[in-house]
Amino acid sequence: MRERKKNLSSLKRKPRIAYLHYREKPYGSAYKYARLLGTLSVLRRFKAGDGRDEERLRRFEPDLILCRGDWRQIYKTALRLRIPYLLIEHDVATLRDGGTVKEQRNEREMIENASGMILPSEDLIPYLASRYVLPPYRVIHLRPSGEDINFQPSRRKLLGLNLVYAGGLARRSRRRNRSGKWSGR
Repeated sequence: MRERKKNLSSLKRKPRIAYLHYREKPYGSAYKYARLLGTLSVLRRFKAGDGRDEERLRRFEPDLILCRGDWRQIYKTALRLRIPYLLIEHDVATLRDGGTVKEQRNEREMIENASGMILPSEDLIPYLASRYVLPPYRVIHLRPSGEDINFQPSRRKLLGLNLVYAGGLARRSRRRNRSGKWSGR
């Protein structure tokens, strides 16, 4: 499907990686992977879905796009531009709630068209391998960084008993759908 296939290690320069994201501020594990890759490449952040992202990406001429696997389908920008993408797949929608037929189809397309995939845990591999043809992947365990643990406890009772969670927390409404199953969307 893609025209451009390169072996990034054969480049005579640092590879150009575009980190395509949809939030203003980085959060969760994706920014840590981007930071790690940024030490080995020329990495530039691009906000997805603002109407100008594809033109900016064309001007930057990335060798690879780094994108998260999620319901926003950022990977489709890489497919349209025929640029290989490295998928950060940390939250598998169909594993969490089975997913709709459309979500399952998008997840297959996203995973099977990726040039590579970063996973946070070995536990995802059997599930994904039973459903999809996996691209080359690597499990990279992340540790909390200094900015994750450098905070002041908000309550006195937590002094000395701090929990560090290196990820994103968000409230999500849940309701029963027509078939009686719980739905998060």
